[in-house]
Amino acid sequence: MSIPNTSRIEYTTFRLPSNTPLSLPALNQLHDLLGNFPAQDVRNTLLEFYQSYVMHEHDNLPLNFDEMATHFYCLDNFFKTVIENPKAKPGLSDLDVTE
Repeated sequence: MSIPNTSRIEYTTFRLPSNTPLSLPALNQLHDLLGNFPAQDVRNTLLEFYQSYVMHEHDNLPLNFDEMATHFYCLDNFFKTVIENPKAKPGLSDLDVTE
C-alpha cells in the first residue's frame, strides 16, 4: 500500500459561520466516516434501521415521530448528495470559499 502524494490532492478551505454547531472534531469524524465507508453503504444502513424501527413500532410510534422522520430524511438527503456528487463543491452562496 503506497502513501498518496499530497501534492496532487486538491484542497479547498471553507470558512464556516461563527455560529455553526460543527466543531473540528465533528468534521474530522464525518471525514473519517465518509473516508472509511462508502456513503451508499451508510445510507443503506440508515434506511434499514429506519424501516425496521417503523415496522417494529408501527402501532406505538412515539409522539415526536414526525420530528424523528424529518431528521431521518435530512440525513438521507445528505447521503444522497454525497453519493450523487462525491467531489462537488458547495456553492459560493452557501459558504465563504478560499483556495
